[in-house]
Amino acid sequence: MSTICPKCKKAAPVEEAAYCPYCGKKLVAAPRTQKPKQRGNGQGTAYKRGKTWTAVSRHYAGGLCLYKSKGGFKTKTAALDWLAHLSETRSEDPNIRFVDLYRRWIDRHAERVSHSTILCYQSAVKYFDGILLYPFASITTQIWQECVDACPHGTRTRENMKALATSLYKYAHELGIACEDYAQHIYIKREAPAEKRAFTHDELEKLFAAAREVPFVDVILILCYTGFRINELLGMERSAFDPEALTLRGGSKTAAGKNRIVPVSQKILPFVMAYYLEDGPALICENGKPITPRRWQDLSKRALAAVDVRPLTAHECRHTFASLMKDVDAPTIDKKRLIGHTSDAMLEHYTHAQLDDLRSIIDRL
Repeated sequence: MSTICPKCKKAAPVEEAAYCPYCGKKLVAAPRTQKPKQRGNGQGTAYKRGKTWTAVSRHYAGGLCLYKSKGGFKTKTAALDWLAHLSETRSEDPNIRFVDLYRRWIDRHAERVSHSTILCYQSAVKYFDGILLYPFASITTQIWQECVDACPHGTRTRENMKALATSLYKYAHELGIACEDYAQHIYIKREAPAEKRAFTHDELEKLFAAAREVPFVDVILILCYTGFRINELLGMERSAFDPEALTLRGGSKTAAGKNRIVPVSQKILPFVMAYYLEDGPALICENGKPITPRRWQDLSKRALAAVDVRPLTAHECRHTFASLMKDVDAPTIDKKRLIGHTSDAMLEHYTHAQLDDLRSIIDRL
């Protein structure tokens, strides 16, 4: 069937001719070239780089344009699937506030680390009080640094602040709301290490002389002759003491310190046995109730003041234990087992098996 030219009204001799052979009028519209589909805004893109594909995502947060990319995909489909997963995990609010990000992170992180580590983070976040309502993505290195410099405490607290900020950046990176870790540039001035204090032999003799008369002096001596941290000792149940083997089992901070067994010295055995024979939910109680670490601070200060001994802390009781072990000639590995450390450096920091081997050290303290 011939095509009639709409201009000259003549029939073209060739069926479905593109142009009229008489007047040159275009007869058949040229097929349209379909443009490739474009991805929507915020969905990212993928491009080939060499033999692999790279996915790139871009979004705005805190007034900044943030990029996130990942390469090495064998196919374009794999790269786009990664972008789709990234979009699903990204925060609904790219301008999420510091405090809201922290709350989401701490709930998830609490399942992965020890309780003492979480307490360190909860203490450190208090010193970021001035920026808790800032959009997290808008916080710069200078802002982080000002907060750390304003902290009234020492190096350890400031290191915890930096560790917290860095951990939050890792979490924010997973959510796609921040790319660069500005906390890594925080500078912490190293201070001269504080002198490690411990009870002297004369002070220990004073404590032993008053242990029967002044309440809770015996607990101070238990700390000095077992090396347990105060939260570890106060958290022990009565079953932590084995009256046959004469040992205490406890510890919670490190892998080497968890559930470690410490023989009870004959010097403090009467004190431990007396607490064991009392009724209560914990080994060490006050009027039948467990003692909190905060309550212990008041009790220990009163006890030491009554005996006229320096008001050293519970942690310095642990230094005392390490100092006493320093004078005992025994394998270092056994000393580390008792104090719950795995490195020689940490044992030196605190001044610096077998059950029978451990007991031989304890009996010589």
